[in-house]
Amino acid sequence: MEETCEHPASGAGPARAVPAWARPAFWFFFLLLFLAEGAARLWGPAMPSCAEERRNPYRFRGWPEYVEGARGMIADHRTVVLLTNCQGYGAELPGRMGYPAALQDALAERKLLGDTNWRVVNWALDGATSIEYTILAAYLETLRPAAVIVSLAFADFRAEHFNEGWRYARSDVSRLATRPPVFRHLPPSFLRRHGKVEDGLDAWMFDRCALLRAKEYGWSWLDGHLPGIHYALYAPAINYRPWRIEGELAWLPEIRPIGVPRDQDLDLLYDERSTAMVDELAATLAAGNAPVVLAAQPFRDGHVHAETFAKDLEASAARHGLPFWNLQHAIPREEFLTSNHFDRRGHRRMAGELAARMESWLSAGDGDGR
Repeated sequence: MEETCEHPASGAGPARAVPAWARPAFWFFFLLLFLAEGAARLWGPAMPSCAEERRNPYRFRGWPEYVEGARGMIADHRTVVLLTNCQGYGAELPGRMGYPAALQDALAERKLLGDTNWRVVNWALDGATSIEYTILAAYLETLRPAAVIVSLAFADFRAEHFNEGWRYARSDVSRLATRPPVFRHLPPSFLRRHGKVEDGLDAWMFDRCALLRAKEYGWSWLDGHLPGIHYALYAPAINYRPWRIEGELAWLPEIRPIGVPRDQDLDLLYDERSTAMVDELAATLAAGNAPVVLAAQPFRDGHVHAETFAKDLEASAARHGLPFWNLQHAIPREEFLTSNHFDRRGHRRMAGELAARMESWLSAGDGDGR
């Protein structure tokens, strides 16, 4: 027998019949979703923590859980937060050989500020954009580490993403932006440009629903085991490929989507919009509770935007009272694998360079460590 219902407005007779099985089917489907969400929370991947990992093992996923690990360390260690991009992530080498790990050892050996209890947490993100940097800078305002080193490159401030929403970023850092303690520290100009309603709702749901995150963790796991599969099958439109490096994984076969030319390079436009994003990030970092230094990271090859970016970063640092280090020529050419990826010698040299500058900077209290 079928149920019928009267249309409340027309009074013209019965409306479309609702099958008797529809309600039980709806509740059964709802129950399945509820159980699947519970299973994703109980048996999903263990969320990574920067207190335990040299770098985020899920690469683009789990960033809110990963950075939260720093909170418990700060009370017990002199904690340095390193905020940077693929250069610090160092996918070409095991995490223990990257310069963030070597920097931690160098600070302990130097007994900086008379202490050996130094910890460096590696907030390095492949293909980072100013969107992710600014959200993480707002999150830093809820912490008080001993120091923050922000090592940046001109490619992190592509003008193409000036007006893009949070979903433009390839990581899930935007989940943090939906949390009130972080949201209220984001610059109004940033929210006007990037805080689109649909992106905010998407990030809010993604942050609160483990079932939605399960697929993304699966892709990140697969990309970690077969570099390039993420690009070939999941995001064919992107043109930033951190796995195209000649490091430890050079023996793996190159995977390319159909129709993408072999010589395709990073699409990059750096203009006055990039300058505005640099300054916006500097302002957000300067509002925090920890000593912060801005650094133009080493780069092997000359580039039309490199010097412009360094001048922009130095000007923003001065404007907001932050020290600035120009490291663009700190690493010899022969210690690079690509234009901005180091070999093992380059990582060791970078760690020594940062440790020496930190000694001058933090010992002076208000010095710039140049």
